[in-house]
Amino acid sequence: MINRLTCLLFLIVTLVVCTPQAHAQVSLQGGNLGWTSFMDGIGFPGFVSDQYFYINYTQHYTDKHGHDLPGNTKMHNHLLLMSFKYVAENPKIFGAWPGIDIELPVMFDLRVHSSHFNQSETGAGDFFMGIFLQYPEKKIFGGMPFWQRIELLMRFPTGHYKSSSYVNAGTNAFALNPYYAFTAFLTKKIELSMRFFYLWNAKNTDPPNIISPEWNSTSGMPPQFAGSVQQGQVVWTNFASS
Repeated sequence: MINRLTCLLFLIVTLVVCTPQAHAQVSLQGGNLGWTSFMDGIGFPGFVSDQYFYINYTQHYTDKHGHDLPGNTKMHNHLLLMSFKYVAENPKIFGAWPGIDIELPVMFDLRVHSSHFNQSETGAGDFFMGIFLQYPEKKIFGGMPFWQRIELLMRFPTGHYKSSSYVNAGTNAFALNPYYAFTAFLTKKIELSMRFFYLWNAKNTDPPNIISPEWNSTSGMPPQFAGSVQQGQVVWTNFASS
């Protein structure tokens, strides 16, 4: 039996970059901005396990205006994503096969270097679990093969995290990341796949609270840290064709 379920990769690692005057949080992209594959919406009953090895190198970070952030920060990360999915043939729910999705990223060598610190991290990241409905093939527009899937993916803050650390494998925040995916065969040799995402992040109630040893306050007052932080909501779409 052929199983075709695409893994949704989430890598969320919090990096803190401190300058002599201030501290700033820099995060790796936490969403799937290109891991959606061809024929993404196709799936069948059964079990599938995917193992992905991910390599990421970053030479500099920028703000929302595209300007380099201070600190001359560089990062490299070697990560293994273990993904397990099961689709049950029965009972069907709303005409679809129900399924469960489990994912766990493991950092082998997460290293961040800046002009103020050099720190590394290894260990498991946040645990992901999703429940989904995989719909069998149907015909639309007079006979065009069409597949679709809807999933509620959840991130649980189980990864290693310390508010006093510059580099963390975990986020210390729960998140919801539902998506809808489909594949349509426009012709016998051309298919179009799209995946629509929404990401909501809960609050991190123990945000990073470290500063550079070189920090000096002109007012003589100790630095003040936020009691909680919350990343914004995101909506985006991936597509592929073959």
